[in-house]
Amino acid sequence: MGIPRQIARNAVKIDRVDGVFVAKIKFSEREQLKSEGWKWNRRDKRWTTTDVAKARDRYDFTVGAAREFLDNADIAISASLAETSETVHPAPEGKAFAPFQNAGIDYALARKDTLFADPPGLGKTVQSIGVSNVVKAKRVLIIPPASLKKMWEREWKNWSTQDMTVGIVETKSKRKTKDKKVIKSWTEISWPDTDVVIINYEMVAKCRDKIDAIDWDILICDESHYMKNIQTKRTKFILGGRVSGNNYSPIWAERRLFLSGTPITKKPLDIWTMCKVCDPTGLGHNWRKFVDRYCNAFETFFNNSTQVDTSGHSNLEELQTKLRTAFMVRRDKKSVLKELPSKSRKIIELPSEGLRKLIDGEFAEISQYLAQY
Repeated sequence: MGIPRQIARNAVKIDRVDGVFVAKIKFSEREQLKSEGWKWNRRDKRWTTTDVAKARDRYDFTVGAAREFLDNADIAISASLAETSETVHPAPEGKAFAPFQNAGIDYALARKDTLFADPPGLGKTVQSIGVSNVVKAKRVLIIPPASLKKMWEREWKNWSTQDMTVGIVETKSKRKTKDKKVIKSWTEISWPDTDVVIINYEMVAKCRDKIDAIDWDILICDESHYMKNIQTKRTKFILGGRVSGNNYSPIWAERRLFLSGTPITKKPLDIWTMCKVCDPTGLGHNWRKFVDRYCNAFETFFNNSTQVDTSGHSNLEELQTKLRTAFMVRRDKKSVLKELPSKSRKIIELPSEGLRKLIDGEFAEISQYLAQY
């Protein structure tokens, strides 16, 4: 980190106040900071920036909270990219976490909320179980898509070093008959009395009372991009919000782990929910500032109203740096591929309930097209 050009060392001092980098300089030196993108705050009469990269360029002039923040940020970014670790975390006998998986567990242990964003195939599931092994969690709630519930049950039993019972929340069909005729049918939810509870996204709303009655050590949300829209009921029932006149608090847990190989599916706005939840005083502090900075937002006039177009993207390198600093760990698959076995196979059990009609319809449509051909 070199000394900024043309400005004497005693002319500049950069500190950090309320999440903003503040530069104190001589009036005669103002053009230098202006040319580098610092903003003049007229109310407080000071030069400011929230851009970590701009502050890092002047690292030699930082003091106090600014110096501490940049040092910690550099450590966090390195940890987010780490492909190895000196720590060997506990695993069941005969098994071992890959070096980059140990590094991912290190990253998560250093914070309350973590987004495991490794590409598919790098073991986000086993890394989250590794976190539980280290902290010796007693109660764990796992929320995956319905098709992955059995996989999570199997992987937990394979990788947990603790003697924990594992159960899946399921629905059971009930019916009442009379004279061998069904006069009433319904479904009931079966809640397991286990240390680890696995429940799919769609069932959370029906089980919030049971969920809230337990003090969870860890909450794990698999395929967390399912909650990319912060306005959906599914997201609000898990992360908090107002639904049908009722206010729901976020599901409480000592530690939260979010897993997604595609945290940004189409545009930067997709990761806003994670920013708001995992970094509420930083990236998730202000929606409009976020979309202006990273979504290239602009106002349009449509249907007699002004709307904000957030479908674009901008400053993506800066966004990635801030995500890694705050809560996201993601490694390059090619660089760690050498540590992986040549191929691994998993059986994913798909639910059959309610699919027969859909499958029959698909076959009928295929037959129709084949007949036309």
